[in-house]
Amino acid sequence: MEPLDHDAAYKGFYGHPFMVEELARWLLPAGAGGHELVDMLDFASLARVQEQSVSEGRRRSNDMVWRVRFLDRDEDDPKAWMHLVLMLEFQSEVDHLMALRCRQYVDNFHMENLRGRRFGPTDRLPPVLVVVIYNGVSRWNAARRVIDLVTPAASDEGFDLSRASPLFGGDGYLAVDSGRLGADDPLPDNAAALLAGIEHPTTDTVLGLTRRLLGRLRDPDLRGLRESVLAWAQRVVERRLHLDLGVDDMAEADRLQDPEEEEAYWEARRKAMFAPYIAEGRAEGRAEGRAEGRADERALLHRLAARRFGADAAASLAEFLEVVDDPGQLAEIGDWIVDCASGAELAERVASRRQS
Repeated sequence: MEPLDHDAAYKGFYGHPFMVEELARWLLPAGAGGHELVDMLDFASLARVQEQSVSEGRRRSNDMVWRVRFLDRDEDDPKAWMHLVLMLEFQSEVDHLMALRCRQYVDNFHMENLRGRRFGPTDRLPPVLVVVIYNGVSRWNAARRVIDLVTPAASDEGFDLSRASPLFGGDGYLAVDSGRLGADDPLPDNAAALLAGIEHPTTDTVLGLTRRLLGRLRDPDLRGLRESVLAWAQRVVERRLHLDLGVDDMAEADRLQDPEEEEAYWEARRKAMFAPYIAEGRAEGRAEGRAEGRADERALLHRLAARRFGADAAASLAEFLEVVDDPGQLAEIGDWIVDCASGAELAERVASRRQS
């Protein structure tokens, strides 16, 4: 299977103003005054800016710069704009000098924009917010501010070296680390947040996240973006979970208006996604017809339960599976794993069968 090209995919996603707005609306409120800042921005004015100088003295193909105007400001006023710098980081190792790179980026950005202009005592620089989008293997644990990279030698003498400089002045950045988004983390109905959640899916959450993401991108004007995002989700889920999302069939979901019909569609999609696992187990049992064949089916059911509901639910099921030898009952347990919506529901069915 060819590797996932995160750089190209995310540059395509965040080359669309809708996704940039979603990212800003998701991340900015997390900071102090973030909600007020979002309310001050005219997202209809979002425009891509030609990338200029960046850290290390070269332009990086996966960095993007957008600008958005403050509401009720004259677009010719230099103070009317805020810049969003998206630094897309898809690497296996964390860059522990990212804060320094970000500050260098912002400094160079300002110097390029000021070239040939006089800067007076009342002039001000436009705010620049750097967002790092990371999807490496290890967790992102790099310092978020340059000051955090400096040895606090004077701290014992009463100086507060940890005091942050303003984020929008370049000393710091916001980071999206999809690997830190756990299965139980509540994600808003926001396309950027849901896309980050799908990057590290679980069998129990992936269809729900996909359904919400599809709904968020349902606007006909977003058709191209929706198709590219769903195609990407399909590739991620195939690689991470070895499951088929059935993206080609999701055009049907767009046409459904009745809530009950839509619910039935997603239930059918869920069963279809797990059907190959159940069929594989049944085929192994029929082909072998021996204790070894049933042991293989038990092992497969245990793996499927772990994929869907986690290790605890799988361990509980394993105890029950040890005493099940009937192929028909094993097939029924496979149906339980597909049909149950949670590990708790699966445990209830197991308990009920034990009592019968």
